[in-house]
Amino acid sequence: MEGGCFYSPLFNTLKNIRTSYFLAITWFIITTILLCIPGNSLPKIGWLKILPIDKCVHIFLFGILSLLFCKAFNRRKAFFSIALICSIYGTVMEFVQENWIPNRSFDIWDIVADTMGSFAAVAILHFIYRKEKVVNNISNL
Repeated sequence: MEGGCFYSPLFNTLKNIRTSYFLAITWFIITTILLCIPGNSLPKIGWLKILPIDKCVHIFLFGILSLLFCKAFNRRKAFFSIALICSIYGTVMEFVQENWIPNRSFDIWDIVADTMGSFAAVAILHFIYRKEKVVNNISNL
């Protein structure tokens, strides 16, 4: 036992778990704040209307949200449920924008982008875990 407590691996694991949950909850709060910005406070640049920047932002926000919560829970069986919950959260936020955020409106395509981001993140994680499993199986031969 060099330089530390006997339980240091356990404490490191708990620290990593707390950090994962902290990051996921922090990103959830940031996402909620961004989605609640009044419409008149958003930039009004002409080329933003031409490019689907808004949808890319939704894909990014919800992809990261799914990734962070998957990392926090760290159970592959929960990944689909996490993506589904993130998608439902995106849908709820569209209704919030429509009813309570000034100069914001409901957009079905934002829900599609939120869902795409959430499930794309889970698909990427499944691919990564599957690849790691194959590599581990090969190295065990």
